[in-house]
Amino acid sequence: MVLDEEAQARADVWKCAFGFIKSRVTRITVELKIPDIVKNHDGPISLSDLSAAVDVLADELYCIMRFLIHHRIFKKAERLERKVSDDVVYYTHTPLSLLLTMDNMGPFMLLQGGSDRMSMGIMEILKTRNCPDCKTPNSKNTWSDPGYATKEFTDSMACHVRVATSPIIQNCPEAFRGIGTLVDVGGRHGMALAMLIKAFPWIKGITFDLPEIVAKAPPVDGVQFVGGSTFETIPKADAIMLMV
Repeated sequence: MVLDEEAQARADVWKCAFGFIKSRVTRITVELKIPDIVKNHDGPISLSDLSAAVDVLADELYCIMRFLIHHRIFKKAERLERKVSDDVVYYTHTPLSLLLTMDNMGPFMLLQGGSDRMSMGIMEILKTRNCPDCKTPNSKNTWSDPGYATKEFTDSMACHVRVATSPIIQNCPEAFRGIGTLVDVGGRHGMALAMLIKAFPWIKGITFDLPEIVAKAPPVDGVQFVGGSTFETIPKADAIMLMV
């Protein structure tokens, strides 16, 4: 019972940490007037038609709609006509999406769902795939700030690793049987691998991260640090771990 309470507590913390995502995506949805477009369309609307109506790339819009369907804001639908291929996706409204139209609670969602500055950045990604720099209020690039990129981010990931890795070790030991080498992609200073190797000492660990990150990593028994870019190559190993 204690373990169940601790697991629920961990889940609640993650919900608090990532709770902004739902409101942010919903705000973007209202800003694009997707609830109004779906409501006013003559029957279910296809992904391609919706993409053209909101001027958002179809692949990016598909991801948004999957998220909204998961949260029951929209739902998938089928056209009665069978003149199109079966892989065409159609959407229709729900009672929740009808509340998000601009003549209902849409304006309220725009006020409560996040800042215009952040919304503009997300819009640029959806329309052009160009990712603008994430700026701090003093116009500095957040990710290039040495203090943020090292200490705050490393401390944050260390907390996440401690909480997430222990249940994996306790509940899924069979997953590591037969693994001789394990590479942790984006492993920072080898925190997760250190815990795993202590529990499964036959594993040889490889922490793979940006060169400037691994250069500052303290030595960890059983862990080799390799610098590089995930978009170019990943060290060979029996298994790859990516913690998010």
